[in-house]
Amino acid sequence: MTNRIISAAIPLCFFCLGATCHAEDKITLNYNERPPYIVPAADGSATGLTATPAANAFSTAGIPVTWTKIPPNRQLIVVQENKSANCAIGWFKNSERETFAKFS
Repeated sequence: MTNRIISAAIPLCFFCLGATCHAEDKITLNYNERPPYIVPAADGSATGLTATPAANAFSTAGIPVTWTKIPPNRQLIVVQENKSANCAIGWFKNSERETFAKFS
């Protein structure tokens, strides 16, 4: 089964790899701090205008996540490498990114 992400009604997109992933596998949600969209929480997760809907979507789908704070350019590399189940939150869709990532 390929990655399935439930999209929240927001103008920003999830930015995910194409690797095979099952609901019992953890997905890493990569983020960088961008208040009010993405704000680190004390427990290591993130909240905000894009982070909270992302967390809720994965929770509703029953997919466990691990939050990882990494710089934006590193997020692009991680998604392009496609070595594990990773998503980046809040990336706009463009033709270059569509060559290596799935958006929802």
